[in-house]
Amino acid sequence: MAESDVRAEEEDDETVSILPGEGRATRPVPRGGSACTPARVACGCFALAAAVAAALAAATLLARLEPRRRPSAGSARNSTFDHGCGQRGRVGECPGYAECLREISGFDEIEYLASLRAARAGPPPLHPGRRWCTKSSCIDRATCAQPFRLFQYAHADVAHLPLGEHCLAESNLTDARARGLLTRDPARACAFWFELKRNCAHLHQLRELPHWRGNGLNHVFVQHDWRGIDAQTRERHFGRAMVAQGASLEDRFVPGLDIALGLHPKLLPSGERGAQLAALEPWRRRYLLTFKGTESHVSRIRASLHHDETRGVVLAYFPSGVHCAASTSLARPYAHDGRVALPLLHADCCARMLKLFRAYDYVQLMNSTFALVMRGDQPASFRLAEVLAHGCVPVFYGFDETVLPWAELIDWPALSLSVPFDVDFERALYPLLEALLRDRPRLLRMQREVRRAFAHFETLDARAGDLATVEVVRRRFSYVQ
Repeated sequence: MAESDVRAEEEDDETVSILPGEGRATRPVPRGGSACTPARVACGCFALAAAVAAALAAATLLARLEPRRRPSAGSARNSTFDHGCGQRGRVGECPGYAECLREISGFDEIEYLASLRAARAGPPPLHPGRRWCTKSSCIDRATCAQPFRLFQYAHADVAHLPLGEHCLAESNLTDARARGLLTRDPARACAFWFELKRNCAHLHQLRELPHWRGNGLNHVFVQHDWRGIDAQTRERHFGRAMVAQGASLEDRFVPGLDIALGLHPKLLPSGERGAQLAALEPWRRRYLLTFKGTESHVSRIRASLHHDETRGVVLAYFPSGVHCAASTSLARPYAHDGRVALPLLHADCCARMLKLFRAYDYVQLMNSTFALVMRGDQPASFRLAEVLAHGCVPVFYGFDETVLPWAELIDWPALSLSVPFDVDFERALYPLLEALLRDRPRLLRMQREVRRAFAHFETLDARAGDLATVEVVRRRFSYVQ
């Protein structure tokens, strides 16, 4: 199955029933009750000079978060994994499941956890002083005439530059509250708004913008694409400007200056039943913790080992199309490009894991008290907005180096949990969630904050949160908060 087909299946909500209380589990669900070896991670960047340590630290982080890739043994035998076992208990204890993860993705949980421990051993990596600026040195509030006004670049302002044709996106500042802050007088403006298209090849022309002021001071560049702007591009082209993007990792984010965006949800509660689910109290929901998705980050692989429906935990995972055939027929076990033959064990694992994955409906899994949120190919996640929209309490897993959206507007600690890559699911996370389930007043407070947070994501039809981003910028310039 192609990855796009899997995602489409996850989001198909036209024929399912999500009425609160419908389709409850028949079994009791207790609620109260690139090679990345340890040696390579341990040494990593620590053996190198401090002048290059910062760059290698980022590379080391990416390396240890990727599952190991190793050639398949090519064994001509079927898998022993039974997908039905995954619906009766913890899938990581089912015979053959861990072997399938090693065969398909080269993932071994024991080695992965050891690599995380090794990465924390020894002296910390030394980071040379960054040339990026701070809030106080990159925002000129003194030249901002009060009340706050925002200048929005139009095509007429940059018609003389290829940058205008190929990089300036049509902005979504159409909300009446945003329009009331706009001005066409640059002398009256506090900040200058430029919305970037994806894959802009003319960023070197930013310094030719008419109000650039030599270094981008008081400019705001908004990039809604989930791929975002990497650290090198940010440092090379954007000067002292604010960068607002969804792919906000700490290595590319200037605290107090840059703005982390959310992504608009692809799946929203639909109809009366969807509205009833979104409003359902946390303790009346069918599941304790849920997730469904394909492989795009190693955290998803590890989490799948701790799927345990007997505890109300469904963590449905399927390898991406890169690792499993578009057709998992054992008669034609070929990889996604139709040329690379898969060993029989590999192809059989794909087929068996697909059966377990298809046993759960993405929309029905939103009938959950808590929802696991993990990064995908990039830190930006459509799932976060979908979880908030359905009234689930988000549990961020593996977001250690990720900046959460609109942190100046949303009190994330009040509405969510955040756990590290090497959390003990059975001994630490699940008991904590079960204890929270008994604390109804706290859960209600968290769910109310969830609804407030989602209001920032649902503004506008196509892109999330332009109004929220404008409000963040306004607060930074305004004398009265």
